[in-house]
Amino acid sequence: MANKKTTKKSKGGLKAVLSIAGMAAVGAIAYGAYYLVNKIKSDKSGAPIIVNKSIDKNSDIKLMSWNVFNFGKSTPAESNKFVNIVKTIKLTNADVIGLEEIGFNDITIINKLIKKLNDGGSNKWSYTLSDAFNQKYPNSKESVAILYKNDILRLDSTNVINPNNIYTRPLYFAKFTYLAKPYTFVTGFGHFDAPGVNTKNNEKDSIGSQGSQEVLENKSIDLVFKELKKLYPNTDILMAADTNLKENHMNIYDQKEYKLGYPENYAQHIKDYRTSLGAKPKKPSDPLYYANTYDKWFVYDAEATNIDYLNASKHAFSFDTLQAFKNGYWDREESKNLYMKLNKNKPQPSDYDLVKNVSDHIPVFININI
Repeated sequence: MANKKTTKKSKGGLKAVLSIAGMAAVGAIAYGAYYLVNKIKSDKSGAPIIVNKSIDKNSDIKLMSWNVFNFGKSTPAESNKFVNIVKTIKLTNADVIGLEEIGFNDITIINKLIKKLNDGGSNKWSYTLSDAFNQKYPNSKESVAILYKNDILRLDSTNVINPNNIYTRPLYFAKFTYLAKPYTFVTGFGHFDAPGVNTKNNEKDSIGSQGSQEVLENKSIDLVFKELKKLYPNTDILMAADTNLKENHMNIYDQKEYKLGYPENYAQHIKDYRTSLGAKPKKPSDPLYYANTYDKWFVYDAEATNIDYLNASKHAFSFDTLQAFKNGYWDREESKNLYMKLNKNKPQPSDYDLVKNVSDHIPVFININI
């Protein structure tokens, strides 16, 4: 049942007043930047609060999921996309990372990524890559890569899950053991059917503008968790996916076998959980924003204590790529230069262009405390 490719690699007076005023102004600016990064997300009541940065790690195990949009062998190492994917992975301090929309069975790009992550780092990264696809949808083939720090976690096994052959792209799961304490867990990642009605795949209109296939895949998460619970009894399970389900349709989740990985009353602050880029600004003064809550976590906490998704006062839900240049996490000039080297005939890119060139989705997190 398992389909994988796995590698492991070790490896006095006015001046004082002016000075104080200046310091206060700088402090206010710094606080403003801090707030932009840290207001994510909410406490148990769902109210936005200032919390630690998304780059901090405040748990035993931090997991991240990111749809990196057509990431494959055609992506040069010296590109805006590759460089900022590496920077983001290093900055966010996750221990397990699921990357969706990897070129099918593209070992080359993942080996290149792992090599870069292991250059000069204190942790050592390994990966496992799915190589299964649904033969009903040969044009939708792609892989999921699960990256992990092999000095913190041991990869025990992998599984491809696709109950009743429902999913356009099979889901990919891995079982890990935490090396510091006696604890195992299962995590998996997926990219559901594209939004909208694809008549070539005999898809029909379902709810709103959603196609029947992505609705079916979202409704079938119960089946996925039922199968996983049989395979891994009494084990914590965490699954992330680019679900392509719009936020006004989230009532289709019955949550009998799992729970959505959101704080309570998240719906009152739904904009804090949007993860896909909004439309490109028509003029510089137009705001940057996120459009849909596509990227989600689904969890089964076997002990009801380990998976920390309610305590958002301690953890960030996502990494805000639209503010990555403003907050100094990505280098604007470096990114522009790298972009223009590969797009010589295009106009100078805006921040939005550069961000979308990396991905049209942002990373999302969940945490485990043992």
